[in-house]
Amino acid sequence: MTEVTDDQAGTVTGYPGGYRKFEGDGCPGFDWTSQTTPNSALEQTHVFYLPIQPKISTTPVYVGILDATGATNSSPVMGTIGFALNGVAIYGNADATSADAYINEADTFDTVCGGHPAPNGGEYHFHSEVNQGCVYTDTTGQHSPLFGMMLDGIPIYGQYGDNGVAPTDLDECGGHVDSTHNFYHYHLPANKAFPYTVSCLKGCIYNGYSGLASYAKTTSTCSLQAAQYDYSSLAEDLSSITTVQTSSR
Repeated sequence: MTEVTDDQAGTVTGYPGGYRKFEGDGCPGFDWTSQTTPNSALEQTHVFYLPIQPKISTTPVYVGILDATGATNSSPVMGTIGFALNGVAIYGNADATSADAYINEADTFDTVCGGHPAPNGGEYHFHSEVNQGCVYTDTTGQHSPLFGMMLDGIPIYGQYGDNGVAPTDLDECGGHVDSTHNFYHYHLPANKAFPYTVSCLKGCIYNGYSGLASYAKTTSTCSLQAAQYDYSSLAEDLSSITTVQTSSR
């Protein structure tokens, strides 16, 4: 993905505080052909506007197969809920039948990085943490690098927190604040545990991309929790996004 602009004035979307615009073609940049679905990965047109300063909502949006009570979610979000730094879509844990996508589909993931294309439209995507070196590489004793961005504008990192230890204080959505990053952020679950990515999105959803359309809010309709965070230091982690991935279509 390419970070095209910081719209500080909000002139593109009208959102005060501004959005970052991310665009890319969804091509994974590695050989995906070992995946075993009957689908082909096809080039996409991805354009996402995400808030520079995400806002934490009082009402998380549960995107997976379980709701806030741990019961079956009657309406899990299908399709893209985020994107990895290499431009590949991140999906939730529901398959097309609202069952566990990782349990039912992991044997179809490609052997290089662990993704596969969707049947409709050929969108290549991940349902869980990917192999080391595919998007990022962990360093022993250090916080995991940035994996990607969720569509509420909140970043998601690899499984390790401060000092290279998997955090034990993640909330219901799979996020927290730690010493390395003093803003709220998500982590991939340790050892590819359920829910594999995130169970819910904690940030206000200002653009209802894909299956999130019914959850879109405005700055006046999204109820905010008292604690909010300064995301200005996130720009440093995003600085690695310099080119659109175009190889291995």
